[in-house]
Amino acid sequence: MLLNHFGSGRFFRKLAVLPVLLGVVINQAAGEEARMEIIAYCTPTEAHMTVTRFEEMIEAGFTAGIPAERNHDLESMSAMLDLAAEAGIKLFVTCRELLEDPEGVAAHFKDHPAVAGYFVIDEPTWAEDGWQKTAYVANPVTGLDLSDIVERIQAVDPDRPCYINLFPNVASAEQLGTPTYHEHVSRFLEEVPEVAFVSFDHYPIANYALRDAWFENLEIVSTLARAHDKPFWAFALSSTHYAYTPPTLAHIRLQHYVNLAYGAQGLQYFPYWAPNANHWFAPIEYDGGRSYLWEHVRELNAAIQLRAPVFKDATVLLVGHTGTAQQWRPGLQDDPEPWDVESLPLPPGGSAYVPEPPVESLIAQGQHGAVVSLLEKEDVHYLAVVNKDYAHMMVLRMHFDGSRDIAVMTPDGAWEPLTNDYFRVLVDPGDMLLLRWEP
Repeated sequence: MLLNHFGSGRFFRKLAVLPVLLGVVINQAAGEEARMEIIAYCTPTEAHMTVTRFEEMIEAGFTAGIPAERNHDLESMSAMLDLAAEAGIKLFVTCRELLEDPEGVAAHFKDHPAVAGYFVIDEPTWAEDGWQKTAYVANPVTGLDLSDIVERIQAVDPDRPCYINLFPNVASAEQLGTPTYHEHVSRFLEEVPEVAFVSFDHYPIANYALRDAWFENLEIVSTLARAHDKPFWAFALSSTHYAYTPPTLAHIRLQHYVNLAYGAQGLQYFPYWAPNANHWFAPIEYDGGRSYLWEHVRELNAAIQLRAPVFKDATVLLVGHTGTAQQWRPGLQDDPEPWDVESLPLPPGGSAYVPEPPVESLIAQGQHGAVVSLLEKEDVHYLAVVNKDYAHMMVLRMHFDGSRDIAVMTPDGAWEPLTNDYFRVLVDPGDMLLLRWEP
C-alpha cells in the first residue's frame, strides 16, 4: 500500500482493493508480450484432477504449472495435459520416461497445445561422472549428462524449453557436489548451455527471520545468468514445512518483488497444491481445500502483471541496498527530528545503493531498509524500491535534482507525474514503489 505524501489516502485505498477486484482481467490487460510467467509448482493431484481445478489456477493468476516431480507416466501425463488444454493453461511435462527416452517423450508431446516445456530434474548434484539426484526421490538417478538430455529433447521439440531447477546457496557442499555455490552454478551453465533459463529455489523466511544469504544467492545467479546471456527464474515459498514460517501476503510479496528487482523473468511458487500432509497453509491444502493464502496469491499475481510491462525483458543496470535504518519517532511534527539512525550491514555479496541523477537522495526510514534497482527498457529508466521488512511499513523519502520529469506508478498501473522534487511515501511490508523517467 502506498500513501502519497501522506495526503488523502487515495493511493492507500486503491492498492488495497484493486488487484482483488480485477483478478485475471489484469493478466489480459497487460498483454501477451508484457506478461510475466508465473508458475505453480505442484499442480492438482491425480485425485483432484479436473478442468475446474485447472481453471482455478488461471483464476489465481498462474500462466503455467509443474506437476509433482516424475510422478506420472506417458498415459497419465497425457490425460492431465488434455484437461489443462480444455481449461486453457499450460503444464511442464514431468514423466518418469523422460530421462530414459528424451526423444520419445518429446515426440509424444511436441504437438500438444498445453505443453509449456519439459521438466528434466530438480536440484541435481554435480559429480565427476555426471549429475545425479539421490535425495527426496523414490527413484534415484546418477551419472546424468544433462546437456545430452536437453539437446535430445530440443532436437525433437525446439520450440519449448527444458526446465532444470538448482539448489539454493544454503545447500551443503555434499548436496551441491562442489566446494562453493558459485562453482555449482558456473558448472551448470558451462556444462548445460542448451537450457533457455536458469532456475533456483531459495526460501528466505525461516524461524521468523529473513536470511541474508538469499540476497547473495540472487547476486550470484543474476550475475552468472547475465554473463551467459540467459534469463533466470526464482521462487517464493507458499507453505510452511520444517522451520519455514507460515506465509503471509507480505512474505510472498517481498520474495517476488525482490526477485523482480534483481531481474527475474519467471516467478514460481512452491507449492501451489500441498504435495503431502507435511506442508501447511499452501494456497491449496493437501485435501484440496483453499487456504487463506489462495486469495493473497491471486492478489499478488494480479499486481505483478500490472508491473510486467516494466520488468519483462528489462535490463538491470544496478541493484543496491540502503545502508541505514531510521526509526520513526512519534509526534505531530511533519518531520520529527532527530531521527534514530542505525547502521545496517550489507548482505553478503550486496552493494550499497548510491543515488545517481536525477535522484539526489533516497532515505528508507524503517526497520531493515530497502532494495533499490535501476532498470532500463526501451530508452526509459525505472527505479524499483522494495521494503525489505515483511512486518512493518517503511517511510521512503526522496529528493530529485529537477533534471528529469519523474512519474510514479499508481496502484492501477498508470503513471502519475510528480509535481515537485521532493517525494515522500509509505511503503507497505514487502511492497514496491516504481518510478520512471526518460534518460
